[in-house]
Amino acid sequence: MLQCAGIEIQPKDIDLFVLPRDFDLALALLNQDGEMIEFGPTSVFGSERFARGVVFNEEVDLIAGMRILGEDGWVEYDMDPATLSNVFVEGEKIPYGNLEEWVGLYAAMNRLDKVRLIQSHLKNKGASK
Repeated sequence: MLQCAGIEIQPKDIDLFVLPRDFDLALALLNQDGEMIEFGPTSVFGSERFARGVVFNEEVDLIAGMRILGEDGWVEYDMDPATLSNVFVEGEKIPYGNLEEWVGLYAAMNRLDKVRLIQSHLKNKGASK
């Protein structure tokens, strides 16, 4: 997502977010070309559905109904398709999450490096308008 937004970063994996109703279909499609394993919630990540695996030699996390336990309680990411941004890769539309929402999510995960990276990007993007 950060790369799609124009932030220079080398991702360690691909995070795919789907609506809970689409999780089984997405999991089946990923398993056609890789091997995904579904896991239950943990004490920190209480996502409704979560699977991790390797597809086309890339590490992939499949997430539906994401929840993160932050300092102030559970933080939920209710993916709303209407608020997603899009980038086109080889003619295919790829939706990705709203950066402003991800500042809060990364803060809940205590990923302050990502918070600073996004905030700097948003500040520089605003200055270039």
